[in-house]
Amino acid sequence: MRVGEAARALGVGPSTIRRWLDRGAIAGRRSPGGQRWVSREAVCQLLGAEDREEEASG
Repeated sequence: MRVGEAARALGVGPSTIRRWLDRGAIAGRRSPGGQRWVSREAVCQLLGAEDREEEASG
């Protein structure tokens, strides 16, 4: 999944996704051309974590 797609899915900016990738906070890779790709599984895990946090607080 591209950085922009991941950002929209998670409700954050693309720069946040890039920062998370640089820090190793989410799984991803770079294409041979240098484009960053985010693991769809990592995005789904983060979305699931957000859902669990909302259930716990609400």
